[in-house]
Amino acid sequence: GVPKGVVLSHSNLLNNSHCIAEMFQFEKSDNFLNITPTFHNSGQIVTILSALWSGSQTTSVRPEIGLLQFWYLVERFSITWSLGMPTHVNYLSEKSNNKVNSLKGFFCGGDKISSHKIEQFETNFKT
Repeated sequence: GVPKGVVLSHSNLLNNSHCIAEMFQFEKSDNFLNITPTFHNSGQIVTILSALWSGSQTTSVRPEIGLLQFWYLVERFSITWSLGMPTHVNYLSEKSNNKVNSLKGFFCGGDKISSHKIEQFETNFKT
């Protein structure tokens, strides 16, 4: 469809990110991997602003390489949290990396994801 803008205030962004940081109890030792564009709210709220609330850090990479290098980046930077779309989960579910044990969670948004893919991802990567 035709792209449409959604107006979010600074207050919206700050409140959303603060609630997420509190709900998931992010810690100063967490490290977020941002593989989504920072011009989109998904690239701002969870992996950047929520990290700021908890005093943790964010590793940001260009979206076009983030998915291809995802497991390398998780291992290299001890990533604990990341965010992507259902297509990312589908792709990552097919990739096996038993060395990764730092990932606590992966936020997914933008579309419905099957319970089978969620179970496959969680089983493969123990998140």
